Amino acid sequence: MKNLSSLLIIMVCLYVTGCKKDSGTQVSGPGNITYPANLNYEWEYQTISTFSYYNQSGGIDSTSYDYPDNSIIKIIKTNDSLKNYTGLIEFEIYNKLDPGNKSYSWYLNSDTSFIAIAYYNPAVTQVIEPKRNFTTRYLTLTEYKGMIHSFSPDLRTSQKASFGDSIQFYDIPRKVLAYPLSVGKTWVELYYPFYRERYINNYFSIVAEGQQYSCYEVKINWPTYRIEFNDYVSLDAGLVKREIISDSILISTVENPEGIGYMKAHTTSTLIRRNF
Repeated sequence: MKNLSSLLIIMVCLYVTGCKKDSGTQVSGPGNITYPANLNYEWEYQTISTFSYYNQSGGIDSTSYDYPDNSIIKIIKTNDSLKNYTGLIEFEIYNKLDPGNKSYSWYLNSDTSFIAIAYYNPAVTQVIEPKRNFTTRYLTLTEYKGMIHSFSPDLRTSQKASFGDSIQFYDIPRKVLAYPLSVGKTWVELYYPFYRERYINNYFSIVAEGQQYSCYEVKINWPTYRIEFNDYVSLDAGLVKREIISDSILISTVENPEGIGYMKAHTTSTLIRRNF
């Protein structure tokens, strides 16, 4: 399966062993005021996906589980240049058991925002032709898996071959975080090829692998898709946890491309190791 991804931001897993909400609307956690992005910083994430299949009566007929390989994300450059961009942070992403197959993403981390600029990952996607229910899209299983295992949670609709060996730039740079972080803050992440907002819903204290992290709960408003997307971001540790939940995934086969039913998917990714 493809590499996890990020809000950069960085992708994710193992289960969170505890969680409590802090009172108030704390503007920033202790320490950093921007996403941690120093040279050679490295994160490891573990993921589990649960797929529940609906029967014709609307009940759950069966459930399956997927345990993809752990994802490794490392900062390999902090002052890179691409086209007219300077001072870019380059992230290297790969599966732990397949270190030769790597993806790369470039971000700009300023005093005001964390912005996705470009990516290089020729194996990130396949041809995607999801069905529509009036104005709301149904995700396909391929589309869902491609999103949760890419560095940036995008729904790419181009053919795999079109990427070639070149670096791909977002038509409009995507704002994944807007500083300073504060509960209630909202910003537009992207306008094209679909509209998506991010907003900070709450501030949590999360315990993962025996360590406590103070995290902002960053959610999305994604009108085009029936999907819930939750990131838990620590300004001292990076992305600690990611949840992706979709209750309208189309099940299709080669013989039945129009679909044979629907499923609900819940994917949780959690930070299990970092080197700083």
